[in-house]
Amino acid sequence: MPVVWHDVADDQVHSAMSAHNWVFLREEDDFDANFELLIDALDTDLEHVREHTRLLTRAIEWDQDERSKGLALSRQELTMAEGWLTQGVSKEPRPAELHSEYIAFSRATVAGWRKLIISSVAVAVIFLSGLSVFSFLQRQQAVKQKLVAEQQRTEADKQRLRAEEIARIAIAQSLAATASMNLETDPERSLLLVTESVRIMSEANETVLPLPNLVLHQSIIKSRIRLTLTGHDGAVMSAAYSPNGQRIVTASEDNTAKVWDAKTGTELLTLTSHEGQVFSAA
Repeated sequence: MPVVWHDVADDQVHSAMSAHNWVFLREEDDFDANFELLIDALDTDLEHVREHTRLLTRAIEWDQDERSKGLALSRQELTMAEGWLTQGVSKEPRPAELHSEYIAFSRATVAGWRKLIISSVAVAVIFLSGLSVFSFLQRQQAVKQKLVAEQQRTEADKQRLRAEEIARIAIAQSLAATASMNLETDPERSLLLVTESVRIMSEANETVLPLPNLVLHQSIIKSRIRLTLTGHDGAVMSAAYSPNGQRIVTASEDNTAKVWDAKTGTELLTLTSHEGQVFSAA
């Protein structure tokens, strides 16, 4: 989470920092109040808040649809929701009464379906009682094996997802640690490494780890890069400032030379009359 202790120009703030909510601790700000906001943000259980919002949305839809059984949680969702409800009583925001009603209704619905399934199986057993014992046992064995196979696949999927999560965290932490070690000697490399660390976690919709956040902030401060010029279709062979320092001219193997505003990075002019690669421009 970025903390602002003095103002800087917008064009000097890295895009990765702008994507976050800032906490202002400048001299003119209310330090005590904003510091309390910072502490609250660091203490917030984001996963609990997301699940609180998701389940409450489902519960409201269920309540508005006359509490239809069709909107009840599935068995797998119910198990997770009951675990969340048990743990959530000691967290903020606390589960609402509608949360409890929705989860209890879902449990009753799942139990009802279970009873219906059991009753259906009992009827089927009676209907098939005239068949030979051997055939019946064979069918039961096939059903059991199918259930075991499904359970094994489900467990394998869980383990795979968990392994992928652990791998993502390990890679993100490793990139951030390497970036931290290069802060003093090569802040630009540190910035590239920690940006990749943040991207890995963000693309998986997971919370960015504390270390990458810290190193990202430090590498942005230490980085000497203030401007990036993009526009050539090939490698840039040379770059030079104008005598007054207000313009930059670049030469590229894409057969062009370009003139840029040295302050904003805006492309001002493209020279396209060359018959081959431009190796130098000044």
